[in-house]
Amino acid sequence: HPYNCGLAEAFKSEIQKAAELGADVIVHTDADGQYSAEDIPILLQEINNGADLVLGSRFLGRIEQMPLLKRIGNIAFSKAISHIARAKITDAQTGFRAFTKKVAQLRIISNHTYTQEQIIRAVKNKYIIKEIPIMARKTRESRLMRSHPIVQPFEYALKAWINLFRIYRDFEPLKFFGYFGAGFFLAGAALGIWLIYLFAKFGRIGHIPSTVLTMLLIVAAIQIWLFGFLADMIKHEK
Repeated sequence: HPYNCGLAEAFKSEIQKAAELGADVIVHTDADGQYSAEDIPILLQEINNGADLVLGSRFLGRIEQMPLLKRIGNIAFSKAISHIARAKITDAQTGFRAFTKKVAQLRIISNHTYTQEQIIRAVKNKYIIKEIPIMARKTRESRLMRSHPIVQPFEYALKAWINLFRIYRDFEPLKFFGYFGAGFFLAGAALGIWLIYLFAKFGRIGHIPSTVLTMLLIVAAIQIWLFGFLADMIKHEK
């Protein structure tokens, strides 16, 4: 790239260039030197054994140094990805991975959580995923983190969680919209039960705005559930 477009765009360009060169297997690593090239043969061995996507897991191996906030975030993200993908992943953020041509052909739309998205799409397409333990070496702290040591980690986490919600929406629309709809429905039902209690006790409701709000909440819940059904139908048609 003529200028810095970010890790996600570099990842997509890497895959595109490898495809143009006719690569059957792609090995991706980060440029900060935390991953050892000596572990590449282990990644490739798992590919030869039938895996489609092999992840180098820092949490199965050894980490020389990782800030506490980043460590907690990585573990939390990995658990979230494991839940969405229904597969145990210990290091969904690892930049050290090898994958086959068919995994490389999976569409990556995120500009922030491309590592996690590739895992989810691979699982949903029933590709075989393996993890191997690796050692992560200590690297220099990024200039961005040094200039914004407090704000930057939280900003990154916020953007990542937003993208995770988008991924969850795209891959599990029934659950995504179902949970939101259930929240509206429960709120409407609770308010409705309170109004019924008032009617049973005093013989009248007398709270017209509350009655209207109850109906709006329940109607909103039904609409959200319908969105979920439509999104699920669209997902299966792709």
